[in-house]
Amino acid sequence: MAVGNSLVAVCIQLSLLKYVHPTPFLFLMGAVVLSGWWGGLGPAIVCAGLSSAAADYFFLSKQRGFSFTETDNVSVTMFSAIATLITLLNERVRGRSDALTSNQRWLSATMSSIGDAVIATDPTGKVVLLNRVAESLTGWSVLDTGGREVSEVFKVISEVTRQPALIPVHEVIRA
Repeated sequence: MAVGNSLVAVCIQLSLLKYVHPTPFLFLMGAVVLSGWWGGLGPAIVCAGLSSAAADYFFLSKQRGFSFTETDNVSVTMFSAIATLITLLNERVRGRSDALTSNQRWLSATMSSIGDAVIATDPTGKVVLLNRVAESLTGWSVLDTGGREVSEVFKVISEVTRQPALIPVHEVIRA
């Protein structure tokens, strides 16, 4: 994957050389980001290394070959540093996304296994999810409740007056 992404980026860069010559790392950085997103840290680091070498070989020197001028070395070093930073940030986002997905699965399993009706709201009182028991008692499906006020989905009637009563969620939100 890393080799393929680097190769595609070099080919694109070479084909557009007369238009993007001052920015030899433009497509190579994209290859690093894609390698990191799809493959993780290892492929992104490999892609960054290959892209650094390709940039030096194809784009920085006057003739095809590696250049070891101070300016080119600084350019390659800066590209490598930025590519590494982006890769590490990419990994962090991926880790948090995986953790969020895991938490959502856990919450869904917990909500499904509760035998009582459970309605969850956001801090403003809008329904974000309800379990199957709540769906059967309210007549609403979880798909139909998204963004609706809890008072619209869950009607509380006073046992004494038979009038609509204050929903406990509103009391909790006000507290």
